[in-house]
Amino acid sequence: MNRLFKLFLVLVVVLGFGASAFALDAAPAADTAAPAADAVAPAADATVAPAGDAVKAPEYKKGDAVEFSGVVEVTPADEAKGEKFATIVLKVGETSYKLLPSENKDAFNGLEAAAGKTINVKGTFMPADETHPLAALLVTEWAE
Repeated sequence: MNRLFKLFLVLVVVLGFGASAFALDAAPAADTAAPAADAVAPAADATVAPAGDAVKAPEYKKGDAVEFSGVVEVTPADEAKGEKFATIVLKVGETSYKLLPSENKDAFNGLEAAAGKTINVKGTFMPADETHPLAALLVTEWAE
């Protein structure tokens, strides 16, 4: 009886793995069933995200007013390269934005001291191009 149970267990495990391997290759069947009479329709203003990892980051254009939260990274100026100012970067997940002063230079003050901290930055978006490989934000205000 013990031997029969082990054989049954092995058979179930093998068939389970085999079925799951084939299930990954199969295309999902279209749901053709009519919705139930008591089903609630989603609200018109509800946002529905695409299925899976297909969530796409919003596309920003030059001059767009943006707001990001992220961690500040500061690289000191390299005088050997002729740099006068430290490079301040905001890491937002996998994306990095170089922080630059806007016309209001006072809004940029204190960012170097915020190195390693999570801050909220409001500013104007400047996309990356051939001469500037990193997208930038002209900082209008920031807060911890």
